[in-house]
Amino acid sequence: MTRDHTQGASSPAIVLKDVQFSWSPDQPPLLDIPNWVLNRGERLFLYGPSGSGKTSLLNLLAGIILPQNGRVELLEQSMSELSGRARDRFRARHIGVVFQQFNLIPYLSVLENVGLAAHFARETDRVRERSHDLLRRLGLPETQDHQPASQLSVGQQQRVAVARALISRPEILLADEPTSALDSDHRDAFMTLLLEQVAETGSTLVFVSHDRALASAFDTRRDLRELARPVDLMGEV
Repeated sequence: MTRDHTQGASSPAIVLKDVQFSWSPDQPPLLDIPNWVLNRGERLFLYGPSGSGKTSLLNLLAGIILPQNGRVELLEQSMSELSGRARDRFRARHIGVVFQQFNLIPYLSVLENVGLAAHFARETDRVRERSHDLLRRLGLPETQDHQPASQLSVGQQQRVAVARALISRPEILLADEPTSALDSDHRDAFMTLLLEQVAETGSTLVFVSHDRALASAFDTRRDLRELARPVDLMGEV
């Protein structure tokens, strides 16, 4: 079943309000975002120095972690109002994530890794055919479809992770340095496929990368530090 993402296309896909997050209670917030809205269908290129909290922000948006303060809303659903299991279900149905560490299941084959994501999302529409199409367009040969993920190169694992994120036509797609292990040819092919898929499904895209050469393909380009609450010279908000 192809999802209709056109309804409410100008409404917010992501809303953060007074969000504070820290990995340690005795440390100042790693993220302190007073107000941020990303509308449905927007494509955001997000950058910032190492340690600025880009991956932590994606984990908040995926519902993997919760803020200590504030509200994270995705598609008008507050993440804090859902149990851990309900957040998992919501993520599977509505969010595609390309993790920096890929998070493939090493003993499952390429097709099984991609198909498992579709299973959790309860996708049944031409999953195998769509998996084949995505994998071919990402440059993985058919001979690797039944190869365990543990036997793939880093670049190949990354392409499987991308196919897994795209298989369910997610309303929100989160990508954490998705081109970091790709050479220039595969990077360009990946970007073409990613942007084609986003345009086809009307997905909202949050793309984190240090590669500023990719930024021109995006509607919006933001430094994560621009989203943060301003701090005066005395260190007071």
